[in-house]
Amino acid sequence: MGTTACVGLIFCDIDGFKAVNDDHGHAVGDEVLIEVGRRMESVLRDGDTPARLGGDELIAIAIRDSVAEVEAAMGALVAAVDVPMVTTTGTVAVTMSAGCAVARRGARADELLRRADQNMYDRKRSRRDRR
Repeated sequence: MGTTACVGLIFCDIDGFKAVNDDHGHAVGDEVLIEVGRRMESVLRDGDTPARLGGDELIAIAIRDSVAEVEAAMGALVAAVDVPMVTTTGTVAVTMSAGCAVARRGARADELLRRADQNMYDRKRSRRDRR
């Protein structure tokens, strides 16, 4: 029996992370990264995989039944991070930009990552243009 599951890659960028490091120090930046990771895990399903690429870039692999469900998982990640965080120096607010791509038959991991990254930047640009 075949499957119709979608392998979604969600590419995330923590907006305002550099300012946290600059204004509060790298120890507080580490606290923010840990909290973002906790929040990601709280909205992802068992079997999904969150990971940090480096700096303020994160990904999540989410297996869902449809593209719409992958997009809903992406929205849940963004909403989870868009709540101020309590750190040792006080409350810190960051936001998350995200984009996703769903694997097509024969997809390569690097191509999926590139498409999700591009989708994230397109969404970020669109949001800036509306301001």
